[in-house]
Amino acid sequence: MPIRKLGVREVEFYHGTLESMSRTELVDYQWLRLKAQLDHVWKTNAFFRDRFQERGITPDDIRTPEDYRKKVPLLTKKDLLVDQTDNPPYGNRLGVPLDKVVQTHLTSGTSGLGQEIYGCTRADVEHLGGMWAVNYHWVGVRPGDAVFHFWPIATMTAGLGSMRGLMQSGARYFLAAFFDTKTKLELMKRFDPKAMLTVPAYLTTLTETAKELGFDFRKDFPSLEAILVAAGAYPLSWVTEMEETWDAAIYEQYGSTQKGSGIAMSCEAGVGDEKGGRGLLHIWEPFVYAEVLDPATREPVKPGEAGELVLTPLEREASPLLRFATNDKVVLRSHTDCPCGRPFDGLEAGIVERYDDMIKMKGQNVWPAAIDSIVFADHRVFDYRGRVFMGTGGRETVEMEVEFKKDVPVEERLRALGGLAAALQERVGIRMEVREVLADSFDRVLFKGKRWMDERIKGLDRKRI
Repeated sequence: MPIRKLGVREVEFYHGTLESMSRTELVDYQWLRLKAQLDHVWKTNAFFRDRFQERGITPDDIRTPEDYRKKVPLLTKKDLLVDQTDNPPYGNRLGVPLDKVVQTHLTSGTSGLGQEIYGCTRADVEHLGGMWAVNYHWVGVRPGDAVFHFWPIATMTAGLGSMRGLMQSGARYFLAAFFDTKTKLELMKRFDPKAMLTVPAYLTTLTETAKELGFDFRKDFPSLEAILVAAGAYPLSWVTEMEETWDAAIYEQYGSTQKGSGIAMSCEAGVGDEKGGRGLLHIWEPFVYAEVLDPATREPVKPGEAGELVLTPLEREASPLLRFATNDKVVLRSHTDCPCGRPFDGLEAGIVERYDDMIKMKGQNVWPAAIDSIVFADHRVFDYRGRVFMGTGGRETVEMEVEFKKDVPVEERLRALGGLAAALQERVGIRMEVREVLADSFDRVLFKGKRWMDERIKGLDRKRI
């Protein structure tokens, strides 16, 4: 049985005082930190001081959370890119001298709009690692435990921060992203990790490769207890399959370069709840002020409702943000939904996606995560790719290519293709042309990856959805 059941591994706080606060104490503490950050930014950051003065406000005018929401304007990616263009390379938003910047982070650029640039002081870097250290502790990592890290280490916050967190945790970590999958598995067998860090798509690759090579999951990886994933939505059926295969619990971390670290994370309870539904990712609220707003009204949503996540990091020195609109679609959840007892509200696990990921197919709004939940509910499917294009006679066509696991018999594959086409039309309302492709037809996703391509507009760069 996966160890995420609280009856097997009890709750263990990392920051005892913060994690044992009442909800009222936490909200008061968070507000004091937000006020302090506003004062700090006003004094040290020309970019935000100009934005305040344009609207005729100062930090003294912000007396309540409602004041903050109504008086401080939302900040967008476009605002940051314009600032960087006008004041290269970090923008006027850099609030410290260059000799205080020890690390530089760039966003991945998957939106197609450009890469934001963030300077980090030494304190920023240590805080970044500290947020990850909390997450590692919650999933059971302790000093000396072996942890395999499968994320690339470059200029993106995720790899750098997750590595720093392992250092702070005292873990015996292995940076294995650039090995091939077979070598990764051989190293795991040799060093017997307690945990590994990957993305949902690559965990599927790792799993199927291990099966093909004849690895015995329980015998060859006897100490594995926790699999921490991020950067991808997933269906609950996939969670069940992975947990049963690896005999380990799935946990999730959701973060961003804008936050400078993790935003929300699984506790000991994992990504599922005791009723078979989705669990929650606790927002690390002592260090981030998070709003979930209705994208149309810009009013706060209630627990259980979807909205856009708006972030204010409460500790960033070099490149702070106030009310950054992430364009991420999340579902707000109350802290009372989790049995761990921590006071932190959260986001529903496994469903975070971007509003600009939505693609209109044949006049209907379709979310890729909804398609994923249908396709990957069939355990015979290894991966897929989809595209929308103008076919013969200018007819809008939706095509899906499916790669099956190698041990699936041919006759089963034919039945599966028909079943997928029918299920997609019934549940999504779109007729798709579903066909099989040969094994290893797709590039394997090692970190962030997109499965859909919109090819309808000729003359423009093709956009991954």
